[in-house]
Amino acid sequence: MKTRSVFIPSNGTFLINNLIRTDDGQYTLELQDSDGRETAERTLQLFIQAPVSSVLLVSECLSEGQMKVSCSSEGGDSPQYSWTLDGNTLTDSELLSGTTETNIIILKQNLSGRLVCSVRNHISRVSNETILTTCDGKTFCDGRRDGVQCYGALGGTVVLQLMDDASQIPRYLWIKDGTTILTGRRNTIIINTMETRSVFIPSNGTFLINNLIRTDSGQYTLELQDSDGRQTGKQSLLLFIQGGETYCDGRQDGVQCFGALGGTVVLQLMDNTSEIPRYQWIKEETIILNGKKNTIITNTMETRSVFIPSNGTFLINNLIRTDGGQYTLEVFDSEGRETGKQTLQLFIQAPVSSVLLVSECLSEGQVKVSCSSEGGDSPQYSWTLDGNTLTDSELLSGTTETNIIILKQNLSGHLVCSVRNHISRVSNETILTTCIE
Repeated sequence: MKTRSVFIPSNGTFLINNLIRTDDGQYTLELQDSDGRETAERTLQLFIQAPVSSVLLVSECLSEGQMKVSCSSEGGDSPQYSWTLDGNTLTDSELLSGTTETNIIILKQNLSGRLVCSVRNHISRVSNETILTTCDGKTFCDGRRDGVQCYGALGGTVVLQLMDDASQIPRYLWIKDGTTILTGRRNTIIINTMETRSVFIPSNGTFLINNLIRTDSGQYTLELQDSDGRQTGKQSLLLFIQGGETYCDGRQDGVQCFGALGGTVVLQLMDNTSEIPRYQWIKEETIILNGKKNTIITNTMETRSVFIPSNGTFLINNLIRTDGGQYTLEVFDSEGRETGKQTLQLFIQAPVSSVLLVSECLSEGQVKVSCSSEGGDSPQYSWTLDGNTLTDSELLSGTTETNIIILKQNLSGHLVCSVRNHISRVSNETILTTCIE
């Protein structure tokens, strides 16, 4: 097999390159003495597997509120499956049907959170995740412990359990990134700055946020105080908003926005239109939207878009390349005089998809690794080894932002390449072994 292999007597290793299916089989090592008599024999079984690749997750609501989720990957021999919800392996109490080792599961009612399906075989591992909502569109998160991570689906509802109830708490504050959202005393709500999209229920200590948008992501802190205003308790949670749509705040002039090819973009053009006598939204030289206060007069994209006057957002569905360009919002007074003007630039990108990692030993024991993804506009790369960003001391050539790197000798561990653009992110991993010169 010398065209594809090498045996190294000094350390007793046999390397086979460019593995093919017929390399599969039983191999026997026979040891003999100087007279040709057998002194020992042992066998090994070599299995050749195709690696698993990109993972697809599909969920479906059943008639009684349970959730059926299927997980499939392209290619790969003998795939094995595992599932986690919010970082924990699914339990029998959460499963109505299937096990954590099958590719189709049925979850019991009212389960929500960050669901991850991992597919692996002996030589590869890939995963995908989704924000699992209940069949009424809600996600639930118990935030009664400090440092919890919670997840909500873009456009959906999240229910955050902040405390058991508020009846025995003299005063409490609910703060997002330093800004107070909610102030209350026992069962009385004094202020709720998000009241148009949220509700706090003192009797069970839950805070519901509806119509979730990207900017709802952030750190939320609950502060408890006694009757004299002294702090008696404090806990924080991180809320992440995820979904197929991309959101962009276009209320400032010159903003750059990004949308996924074939997806949906939500553009925040203004707070609301109730006090605006007349407005136009124009792409290049073409008027897209014409309106007066809360009334839409014309929308030339109405087959693929919707404008919501009450919150000033414009949604474009099924994005195509020609949706990219410069858009201008013009605002007029009741006499038709222009009172304001702002532009935004919309870029449409194809999302990056499955990532392929290929490694190669060089002549002096270094390892060359290339990372490539299918499709995707303007991909950007990053690399980690055992969870840490690669450093110059580990790299012989390339940087952590290129798709091809050369690693110095004798490096090994868990190598991950991540590929991203403004609207998507994927990664793949491999166990990096040292090369034998």
